[in-house]
Amino acid sequence: MKKRIALLYLLACALLPWGAKAERFPTDSTVHEDKAKSSLFAVPPPQTRFHNVTMTTRSIGIGGILLGDTYLTPLSYGGTHFSFVSQSLHRGYKRERESSLARGSLFAYTPRTIDPKWLHHTLFSLGYARTLNPAGNANIHTLELSYSRSLLRQVAYGTWGELFAGGALAGRAEGLYSTRNGNNPGTIHASVGLNAAVLYSFRFGNDRFPILAKLYAETRLAGATFSQEFGESYYELYYFSPIGRRIHFAHPFNAPSLRAVAGLDLPILDYCTLHLGYHLSLERQVINHLRYYRSTHSLLVGFTTTALPLGGRRMARSSQPPLPL
Repeated sequence: MKKRIALLYLLACALLPWGAKAERFPTDSTVHEDKAKSSLFAVPPPQTRFHNVTMTTRSIGIGGILLGDTYLTPLSYGGTHFSFVSQSLHRGYKRERESSLARGSLFAYTPRTIDPKWLHHTLFSLGYARTLNPAGNANIHTLELSYSRSLLRQVAYGTWGELFAGGALAGRAEGLYSTRNGNNPGTIHASVGLNAAVLYSFRFGNDRFPILAKLYAETRLAGATFSQEFGESYYELYYFSPIGRRIHFAHPFNAPSLRAVAGLDLPILDYCTLHLGYHLSLERQVINHLRYYRSTHSLLVGFTTTALPLGGRRMARSSQPPLPL
């Protein structure tokens, strides 16, 4: 009996250090939670962020055009211009420090909030024109497509409004068809480049009838444009010389460009916002002894809408989302 008691005493003394180690390293739930939070498959809590509202203005326009292209004719053509113009803008984003709950996980995210100092702006336009020569016996039909995306920085803010300035990546393509020419009835114009852009906005009126006035303009700084040789047909261009030789450096001295859109947003009751505006487009190019110029003026009528993107793991907030302008 005494031997059994002695064996139990020795066994208890041997297990005592293991019990002390267990107390030194507790096995409560917090340790497992910390390990799960830093694991590869840890799912962080839903991200709370401010809403970034996108303001979009779509309008149709009608106006006049003055067109000249010495590749097709030495005369100037004038006519009617129809267009569709779409603008969209939203504030920029500002990144925050990554949450420790998401660091190291496949589902990690970088929290971000709205940065009122930055503004993203896009401008898309599609236009068609039918022009007539001074003699009234020939037409030139044109179809133009242009797109630009700009990143603007707030440079001034006050009771008189907001002013943004920055750069834009722009592209443009246009096709012309003449009913008079036989061998070379058509030509194309295409260009891409970097533009300087500015945007000004001003809100006035009262709470019952708030009005937003805005003006956006951009002009070419540098880029690339297409131009064939003087008197060269498109058959010669494609079969006797590489088309890459017809890509030229474009700058404000040989290919100036200006595009401007101005308008007023007028709220109609509580249902929609009416947009009344004006669109100006000026293009000029003198390359390879070929002269091309085009100017359009259009009055715009359309509507402005605001879209609030909600999806994924974003959470809605009870606060009023700020508008871009």
